[in-house]
Amino acid sequence: MTALCVPVLGGTLEVRVVSPAGGAGVVLVAHDGPAYEDGAALTRVASGAHVALLSPGDRNEWYSANPAYADALVDRVLPRLPAGPLVGLGASLGALALLHAEHRRPGTFDGLFLQSGSFFTAELDPQEAGFPGSSGSWTSSTPPRRPRPGRC
Repeated sequence: MTALCVPVLGGTLEVRVVSPAGGAGVVLVAHDGPAYEDGAALTRVASGAHVALLSPGDRNEWYSANPAYADALVDRVLPRLPAGPLVGLGASLGALALLHAEHRRPGTFDGLFLQSGSFFTAELDPQEAGFPGSSGSWTSSTPPRRPRPGRC
């Protein structure tokens, strides 16, 4: 297990990386990683992958489609992880943050597993206007789509 402390947005993002014996394979990047570990034993279930458990900082600020967080994730966090295909895992705002990072930097992730994403739109979700992170939240009613060669 490797522990990393990465400065982001005036705070520190704590990352715990658990790697398989042999050290090769997919890198699973989990927003709210400690919750996935506590609730689903993620490092045991995904024992053949490197698992990067990202601790949440200020979730509402960092994960709400914040361009500064997306850039920090891509520029400061991901380069410090083991080499291998990157797969992002996140739920709710964690899903939104990963989709936003991929949208800003296409090709960053080789795959995304997004659960119950908080994909708010002003048009369809006016009840979310008071959400503290709503100023940065997704505003398009259609998520970005781009075809990948060789995939359906």
